[in-house]
Amino acid sequence: MFDRNFIIAFFLSLTLLSTMKLKSQNKTDFQYDNQNRIVKISYDNGCSIYYTYDQLGNRLSKSRTILAPVAAGAIAGATPVCKGADSVAYSVPIIANAAWYIWSLPAGATIISGDSSRSVLVNFSMAAQNGSLSVYGKNEAGSGGVSPLFPITMTTVPGTAGAISGLSQVVTGQSGVVYSVTPVSGATGYLWSLPSGASIASGANTASITVSYSSGAVSGNITVTGTNGCGNGVPSPAFPVTVTSGVPVTQTIQNVTIPSGQIICYNATQTITVAGSGTAFTIQNGGSVTLIAGQNIRFLPGALALQGGYLLGRISPGGPWCNVIKGGEISIFEEPDASEAPAVVSTSKTGLKVYPNPTSGILNVAIQDANATSPVRITMYNLFGEAVYSNELTGKNMDEIRMDGMTPGIYLLHVAHATRSDVVKVIRN
Repeated sequence: MFDRNFIIAFFLSLTLLSTMKLKSQNKTDFQYDNQNRIVKISYDNGCSIYYTYDQLGNRLSKSRTILAPVAAGAIAGATPVCKGADSVAYSVPIIANAAWYIWSLPAGATIISGDSSRSVLVNFSMAAQNGSLSVYGKNEAGSGGVSPLFPITMTTVPGTAGAISGLSQVVTGQSGVVYSVTPVSGATGYLWSLPSGASIASGANTASITVSYSSGAVSGNITVTGTNGCGNGVPSPAFPVTVTSGVPVTQTIQNVTIPSGQIICYNATQTITVAGSGTAFTIQNGGSVTLIAGQNIRFLPGALALQGGYLLGRISPGGPWCNVIKGGEISIFEEPDASEAPAVVSTSKTGLKVYPNPTSGILNVAIQDANATSPVRITMYNLFGEAVYSNELTGKNMDEIRMDGMTPGIYLLHVAHATRSDVVKVIRN
């Protein structure tokens, strides 16, 4: 049985604790003496109450001690954070002996739930700034160590997309058409909108896409929007594309780059205009472009074929035009009579010798003006524009191509090195 003094002392201790305004008051331990009297009550907030008694069981004294909180651990939560985001959760492991959790937030951030606890929900205004979260434990004995800083990076939706570059006139069935936009500030992805019948063949969700136009494609607009985890930015200006079922009357080629290994053909029944208006058209080393116009080909400032790039332009009233064939590759070639094939490219004009031509076995390629320290790239294409042989020579000026396993017909041999680029028609008989 507890005596009256003990009962009074016990309830006084509870009253005292309530005045401490400690939010965590779950008892964790009771200690008793050999007379079954409570001599110590320990709380998980670091507070301990001690009691002493005389021989008659009367309480002689009561004392209290409080342990300061330990250092706070690492904060967990979201970063980066979108400006204007609401109810973003952050938490810290339990801080031993802490009665309160004191949070520090970046400018423009506000705790909306859980203040003074170890888990909070935070709203970030549109004016919120980059900064750091931190937290420490506190009780009547003092403050614990501050947690490691948790950096917060504020982000917004991407910026406005700029103007799209690429072909504005295409024909049904055409493939390999490249469209691009200058990288959009803050964008981690790109959302493209295409005319009906057009589809992205490669580059989806990037700043540069390759588009194929089906036989049922129609004219329309292309737009692109930058995207990220905060949402979508402002779309680009509409880029109108005219889709025809035949060869366009005119064609303007601007802001296009032909990379190594890409073979492409452009045509128009009247005029092809390349670059101009402050734009660029570039053929990189290993890229190949053919222009076929019925009347004129106009090269304006910004048109450039780099060393090792191949550019062929020809005036051909009435065609033949670029033909879209299997696999989306583009070929401008019609198989000629075998008598039209050149025997050897003159070494006096080009420094290149290809023999024997025609051949049914080994084709020898000698590059007499090659630089010993610069690579020579040799590629052979069939009339479908498919590469059937490729090799790169360094420190050598001679190559042997076995053609006995190739289908008889006409092939195009492309040889490029530091000083020139040549194309030779080869016959496999």
